[in-house]
Order: sequence, then C-alpha cells, then structure tokens
Amino acid sequence: MTTDKTPSIIAGGPRAKQRLPKRRLNDLHQSQCNKAYPGSHRQWCHHSRVRRLIAVDKYAALRSPPKQSWMSLPRWCIVLIATGALICGFSSLYDEQNVSNFMLNYSKQYQAIVHNRPDYCDHTLPLNEMFGHIRRHVLNQETALDQLEEALSRQQFQSISLLGSSGVGKSLTARVLRELFPWPENVHALTSRDISDAGRMNSLLSNLAHCGRNLILVDNLSMASRDQEIVTVVNDLVSSFGDIARHNNTHKANLKRLSIVYIFNINRWLDETSDELFASMRQLPHNQVIQYDTLERKHLESCIRHEAALEHLHLDQEYVEEMIRVTDVNVSGCKTVRAKVLIYGQPKSNNTKD
Repeated sequence: MTTDKTPSIIAGGPRAKQRLPKRRLNDLHQSQCNKAYPGSHRQWCHHSRVRRLIAVDKYAALRSPPKQSWMSLPRWCIVLIATGALICGFSSLYDEQNVSNFMLNYSKQYQAIVHNRPDYCDHTLPLNEMFGHIRRHVLNQETALDQLEEALSRQQFQSISLLGSSGVGKSLTARVLRELFPWPENVHALTSRDISDAGRMNSLLSNLAHCGRNLILVDNLSMASRDQEIVTVVNDLVSSFGDIARHNNTHKANLKRLSIVYIFNINRWLDETSDELFASMRQLPHNQVIQYDTLERKHLESCIRHEAALEHLHLDQEYVEEMIRVTDVNVSGCKTVRAKVLIYGQPKSNNTKD
C-alpha cells in the first residue's frame, strides 16, 4: 500500500504553530501530490488535503477568542445603556419652566386645531357676543347683566353670587352661559351637594384647563338653608391652588383663569329676613354680590310677548291681560308665563299681525 508522504499538518501536531497561509498550503500540497502519486491517486491526495485544512480551521476557531462587539451584548444590556443615556441627556437639559411652556403651547395649538379657531385659548377674548344673546332672553335685568359681564371679563379669580327671587332670570342666565361660553369644555355645572364634596372639588380644581377661562356654575342654592357658607369654604379652597390666577399674578401666562357663579333664590315674602341675608352675603370676603331686580306686573307683558315670539305663536290682547291678571309676579316672576303662552297661543299665519 502506498504511503502518504505529505508533510503532516494535523491539528495539534508539532508544526501546528508554524502554519502557512491557506494559498501557500494549497500550492505546496498540490505539488507534493503531483510528485508522490501517479495520476489515479492524485484525487485521493487532494481529498485528504481538504480534510486536513478543515481540521486546521476548526482548531484555529476553537483556539482564537470570539470577537466582541456591542451587537453581541444581551438585549437588556443594550436597552439599559440607551435608557441611561437618555436620562443623562434629559437631566442635563431639563428645565421645568421650559417644559411647562412647551406643553402649554402644544396644548394651545392642539385646541386651536380641534375647534378650528386660532385664538381659541386666548383668555382675553371679550364676552360681548354672548351677553348680547343673554340680554335678548333675560328681560328687565340690564343693571345686573352689566355687572355680571364686567365681573366675568376680569382675568383673576372671580367669586360671583347672583341673588333674586324666583322667575327673575337667574337660572336662564346660567343656562345661556353654559350653552354659549366661548370655551364650552371648561364649563362645569354643579349642585350644592357636588360642591360640598371636598374630594370632588379638589379633583375639579386640580384639572382646570389652561386654555381660555374656566367657569363653574352652582345653581339652586338657598339662603334659608345657609348655603352661603359654601361660598367661603370653596373660595378658601381655591386660594390654596397656586396655579389659579389671582389679583397679584394675572401677568403670568401659564396660570388658569377661573370664575365661580353661585345662584341663590330669595323668598320675597320674607322681607325682613331677606334684607338680613342680603347683608350677610355682601360681607363675605372676595365675593361680588349681583342682585336681580324684582319684577312687577308691568314687566309681565314683555315676558309674555317674548315667549310668544320664541314659539311663533299669536296671542290676542284679551289673553295677554288674562295671563297678567292670574299671575303672581312676586311668587313666580316670569317663570310660569311660557306654559300659559303655549295654552292660549295660536300658530301664526301669513296674514296674522301682532
């Protein structure tokens, strides 16, 4: 049997440390195969060379240390490094005031796009358009409405109490405010039970909007049940929030604007008691009292005609006089007028003249 005279290059042999490049090994081995073996045995020699080269490569791979790169690190390690870099970057650049201003501007841009009004968040917008609508529906209360418009137009926190007997237009004023306030998402209608809940009030005051102005309406309060004490409690709670604009910091743009309107019903039959209650309300600190005038019989006809016009109904003068005669203006004011107009009124025709 013919022996292989090829120099030994087996992995781990004495010459393993003196390896030649693969191309030189290839040429050397081929020349040795050509010299040592005849033509038919050269193929076997070439296969033997390939097996030896594979063995050498495997041995070299086992002996050489693996290449280290950041891609070979575990995923959690890469995430941890990236998170640390972000934290370091933000901690070096963080400025609370800048972040607050950025978020405020972002919110204003968002609200302007949503409501399709570029000035939607401008808290200096006038309220004359809304009050023009209120004056067309709340009759015979020009002085009270002028005072209310002036109060709501101020930029600092306002506590406003509307006082008056039933049917003079207080609740109607609140309804129009709720429907036509320039920032409808910032209107909150509450009851005496809602506003007595300290937890709910804290949550509400904490989440007031920076955009535009905020309005809280509290209807159906009674002077007889001492609901006026709620005004002091709520106003003291508002003063504990430093992000609500007051008289000494209205120049800061990132503060919230808030007005609270309390609506009190007065029983006109208790003349002496009502005078005392009026006086006690005016003594409340940081609270503006706006008194709605008591209606008289001469005011009833304007209320009747107004309701008939809203319902597109015609009323004969005899029905108008009948309604004035049976309505006690001291008890209900104009509140019961609409129901009577719907009973006595007739649909207008093209030839009907009022």
